This record gives sequence, structure tokens and C-alpha cells, in this order.
Amino acid sequence: MPRQKLGYHLKMLEEHGLVELVETRRRENLTERLVRATATALVISPEALPELAPDPGRLRDQASAWWMLALAARLVRELGRLIAGATASKQQLPVFAIDAEIIFADARARTAFSAELGTTMAGLVEKYHDGTAPKGRNHRVLVALHPKPKEKQS
Repeated sequence: MPRQKLGYHLKMLEEHGLVELVETRRRENLTERLVRATATALVISPEALPELAPDPGRLRDQASAWWMLALAARLVRELGRLIAGATASKQQLPVFAIDAEIIFADARARTAFSAELGTTMAGLVEKYHDGTAPKGRNHRVLVALHPKPKEKQS
């Protein structure tokens, strides 16, 4: 990433209170600016570096972790836009999320669960989708299933 582009993004983060200036140092013909994060958590939208953003349209494979990552990146990008718009117009976003953990006895049980979840999901989409609704609004549904990473030992 070019230095100017990086500087621009750091200035934007600073203007939004996500980083703060800690120190400036003079080095020959330039001034170094040291900043630190002030936010307790950051989620970086794939739009920050669009040339590196994963594209879910390029690889459509339900069993691919890379496709899942591309879908998650799209979720971050779209929610970022929606949150910004809702905040600007002082409106609530109609969103819904479910988070659960499950332990499968074996790979066969996981495969059966995935198949049943897919069938159930397809049935719900078919039941509630109304492409003819004049005031209908398009919604995206994303379901992901992945192994939970093992906790790091300290």
C-alpha cells in the first residue's frame, strides 16, 4: 500500500477517534507520527483494501473455508454500509443473528446436520420469499458451520 494511502486511512481513523496520536518524531526530511488504537475492538471492512478483498462470486463451494471467508467479508462490508446509513438517518436496522455451538459425535452426524440444515433453510426461503411484493426489501441470509478453534494454552 502506498505511504500516502496509508497516511490517509490513519488520518480517517484518527478523525473518528479510533486511533490517537502518541508522539511525533523528526527523521531527516520527514515527520513520523506514532499512533495507537483507542477502540477496544476494530472490524476492518474489506472495502479498506478492495484489491485484496475476497469475492464470494469467484468461488462458490459450500465446503470451502475460503468461500466462507469471502461470505463473511461481504457480511462485514454490507453491515458496515447499513450501520453507517442507519446511524446517519437515526433508524434501527432490522437484523437477526443466531450463534450456537454444537458437538457432533462424528463426521457422519455433522454431514447429516449440514444436509438437514440446508434442506430446512431452502424450505424457509421458498416459503417466505415473495419476489412480487411491490414494497418488499431484499434480505441476505448467511448460515455458516465450522469447527471451533482450540483454546490457546497459556
